[in-house]
Amino acid sequence: MDIASFIEEQPDVIRKTLETVGTALSDWRPGPFDDVLLVGSGSSLNALTVALPFLHAAGLGGARVIGPSSFLSEPRGQSRGKPLVVVLSQSGASTTSIAAARLARLSGWPTLVVTGEAGSPIASAGPRTIVLPIGAERVGPKTKGYTASLAAVLVLAAKLGRSSLPPFDRDAFAERVAAAAGAAETLAAGLDAADHIVITGSRRFFGIALEASLKISEIAGVPSAAYELEELLHGRLHGLTSRSVGVIVAAEPDELSTAARAAEVMRARHVDLRILNATGVATPFDWPIAGRWQAAPLDVLDAAVPFQWLAVQLALRRGMVPEAMRYPGLSKALAIKVPDRA
Repeated sequence: MDIASFIEEQPDVIRKTLETVGTALSDWRPGPFDDVLLVGSGSSLNALTVALPFLHAAGLGGARVIGPSSFLSEPRGQSRGKPLVVVLSQSGASTTSIAAARLARLSGWPTLVVTGEAGSPIASAGPRTIVLPIGAERVGPKTKGYTASLAAVLVLAAKLGRSSLPPFDRDAFAERVAAAAGAAETLAAGLDAADHIVITGSRRFFGIALEASLKISEIAGVPSAAYELEELLHGRLHGLTSRSVGVIVAAEPDELSTAARAAEVMRARHVDLRILNATGVATPFDWPIAGRWQAAPLDVLDAAVPFQWLAVQLALRRGMVPEAMRYPGLSKALAIKVPDRA
């Protein structure tokens, strides 16, 4: 199957993931802990980043997202006491994530491993593992694996925060997936000469911006970067040209006002900024995608999908195979995955 098929599977994959993880965590009692360390790399780190604001709001102010190499370099220096360690690896094959899960277990810290591959090396690395019901996705650029990971970490954040998530509207999300495909094709048609694509998102959407940038680079080979909105305004716009585009995710009135002002200012300088607008108040700069948004915080799922389609459309217009990426076998050459799953 190709990436387009994986993107289209996401409504059912997310629904199953919310149910599976909710059931798996219903009797989970990690025991006393002082901090929460969310460990992952690549798309997994981006998904974990989305959960961080909810953990902080729940009173877990010490919660942090860190890469597995940083965790391994000084594990006890990462925490004030006894941390709860959550290691997420969609492929289950990232070498440093496997090592981080094993070290956390050997340290006697409460540890939860989340992966999309039941038979992967990381599945047996921790004392407790949740396998996401993703099905086969043996390609480098993860799409349904990312949104399933998002769903999983949101369930986890709700569990730790003693709260609940709103219902997931599977049919509304399926409509958004279909509408986003056409919107991405339209936007990509004007980006054949794109030299740089910037994505911004604040708070829970920063992890979405990180993932969007990753997908655009690894699937379409286009230079891309992600920032929080305020960081974009402090110098980053000077790196854009008339061949660049920026997309700002705006979910709050203050974000929308700032985004629209930035788009107006940059239009006068022949730079195109678009707004992925979740506020319901239209602007002239919107990247329009039909359909209803999920209730927060599940709206992060809606925000992720247009960028997946955009990356695919950019690749196709460049004559690239989205599943192959520009440099096939790069993970193996860099030795960041175990050999049989590189």
